[in-house]
Amino acid sequence: MGADGKDARQIVGKATFKTGPSWSPDGKQMAFIRIRNPRSPKNPQPQIGIMNSDGTDERILTQQRRKNVRVNSDGTETLLETAYDANAPAWSPVAGKVAFWSGIENRYGQIWVINSDGTNSRQLTDDPNHRNSDDPSWSPDGKKILFSTGRSGRNELWVMDADGKNERKVHDIDAFPFPGRASWQPVR
Repeated sequence: MGADGKDARQIVGKATFKTGPSWSPDGKQMAFIRIRNPRSPKNPQPQIGIMNSDGTDERILTQQRRKNVRVNSDGTETLLETAYDANAPAWSPVAGKVAFWSGIENRYGQIWVINSDGTNSRQLTDDPNHRNSDDPSWSPDGKKILFSTGRSGRNELWVMDADGKNERKVHDIDAFPFPGRASWQPVR
């Protein structure tokens, strides 16, 4: 619908549960969460999808199997969990990428990024304590990602470079279980 609330129209015609839209910078597409099993509180099976702004050409981006891993100090990897569930899509303002959470719904997971054509899915965060990182939000220039995490045992807001490097704590958050997606102020 328009910003004035007029001209509302439904763009999703398929009988699936979709939520959490995130518009592409040019407004021609949107990423969304598709809940494969919406009636199950324990196994909703969320996935990240993408479609044109008129509802056409709908496809699922997160079909491939993912595994959250921890990179150990010696360079080896430890499997944390399978990461088949995905939610919280956030479209980058540049570079055609979508950041999202992936892990086991209602338990834990990590921040991932995927190209908007479904290629090059990669894990960005890895928590050595096996705690959740969630709700990615891109900086206006697409160079950083803000996210919430429980890695210290309490809820915190962190920021990292868009490639997952240079993670650092920004602030404690007094919210449970998680605060929801933080956002950046647009450049003025």
